[in-house]
Amino acid sequence: MKTTRSCAGNAKWVGALICLLFCPRSVQAQAPTPLDRVRTAGLDSALVGRVTVYFAPADRAHATEMAALLERAAAYFRDEFGRGFPLHLAVLAPTTWFDPYAGDFPAPYGMPWGWIPQSLIAVPASLNEGILIDGADEAANLRRVRFVMLHEYGHLAAKAYLHPQGEQLWSSVRWFEEMVATYFAYAFLAQSDPEWARTGRQEWAAFIQRVIVKSCV
Repeated sequence: MKTTRSCAGNAKWVGALICLLFCPRSVQAQAPTPLDRVRTAGLDSALVGRVTVYFAPADRAHATEMAALLERAAAYFRDEFGRGFPLHLAVLAPTTWFDPYAGDFPAPYGMPWGWIPQSLIAVPASLNEGILIDGADEAANLRRVRFVMLHEYGHLAAKAYLHPQGEQLWSSVRWFEEMVATYFAYAFLAQSDPEWARTGRQEWAAFIQRVIVKSCV
């Protein structure tokens, strides 16, 4: 059953989504590290190309598909730049979900995030609930989750390829950093799935209109 959001629930999710997209991020030393938390969560793991993916046994098929897409994107940019880097992908259920940027605040389920110091990306295992799940179109919901995963890969790739020696993990201008990450995602899709690249912007515009602009109106 898909999650149905009330007006008050919408406001909570919208606020979380806006903050996730635009609030400043900082990476502070964490113990255990995000990758340590994933590795000690009792999950299975597999190697897909150069992507190590972690998942619950019931989520193996979904996790393998997500890892294969991430590996294709990584392979594309390895060819473009002449070098690559290993990746970790955590496919997490609501019960194991966390966000290393959330601090003391509860982390809303389902918004993929990337942790540059350990080349780690987390994505939701469930497509029945979460911040990116909207309506009954399962294919559109899956495309949103996959695109944000590629966007998060873009953050990792921007650091690895554009300023590998720099001390800063991100640009100090947040909108510019988000634009670069999105560019990496669309550059891969333009080569691998031009139709998705062409229609993706319209789908995102419609999603933002439904979830944010019309929220609680």
